[in-house]
Amino acid sequence: MSGMRTKHMGVCGVDAAARTQTALGSETSPSGLPSPTSIFHYHSQKTISVRGPDVLLLCHGITWELQKPYIQKSHTLASLLQHSAVSSATDSDIPLISLPLSDSNVTRSALAKALGLLYEDQLSVSPDEVIALLATASLLAYPELEMECCKVMVKCINAHTVSTYYTASVKYKQSAVQESCERWLQLNMVPHLSLVINLRELPFELLEKTLLSSRLFTWNEYSLFKLISHWIFLQIHPHIQMMPAHSFIMTYFQQYVSILELSATPCLQVGILGCPRQSHFYKRKRQYPTLCYCLINVMKGML
Repeated sequence: MSGMRTKHMGVCGVDAAARTQTALGSETSPSGLPSPTSIFHYHSQKTISVRGPDVLLLCHGITWELQKPYIQKSHTLASLLQHSAVSSATDSDIPLISLPLSDSNVTRSALAKALGLLYEDQLSVSPDEVIALLATASLLAYPELEMECCKVMVKCINAHTVSTYYTASVKYKQSAVQESCERWLQLNMVPHLSLVINLRELPFELLEKTLLSSRLFTWNEYSLFKLISHWIFLQIHPHIQMMPAHSFIMTYFQQYVSILELSATPCLQVGILGCPRQSHFYKRKRQYPTLCYCLINVMKGML
């Protein structure tokens, strides 16, 4: 894409210097990656070359040149257009609409691609940009792009993505992705997620929900104990870049055992994470009462 040339069509009556400061960046950013405007023109250039823009969108510090028939795919832009005013930067009747941003997930590159995809019938989304595009699609109220993002996320759930995908699915109200993440965790939290540093990204509420699920797969009771201890250790040490050995983590927690050793009996009166006495977790916890009680108190003190 770096060798791509964009064909820029003039906007009738728009001051060239003003447009250079906004919409006309270089084809590549200082990092060597394609600029937002070049990304947008890559997807929309076939239409742009046939007809000029009849809508100006001011968003993310860039003036985007759009066409009315295509922005109808975005409910947000279509609604803004209905209440738009004529641009003061043009001598013609081209309306200018402004879209404020409050979501840091909406990057310039994601916005450029989402606006460019308004001009395409087949949408393409890669896993490395899916969260930014989902955030942008949600902002634009662009249902086709939202659906495509969700399809990609469901296909790409793994130990490295499940936590971020789940958080995004909750934020942008994508129940299908949320349910897929929960099902993946029920089967894979112990055998896969517990082995990688991405375990630290798992939200406490989701950890608790998965532990309480009757569908949770585990090798044995001690595997759950290891998972919980690793998760707590990673919350206490957020700057660690590699998953420590289990023996190292156990050595770290031994310092708390002597402090709470006399509290072992009371700990048997409550289940792990507040589960009732009759819970299957209650039975699992009895095998490691002192250290489990320590870990639960550390967890509660942190959250």
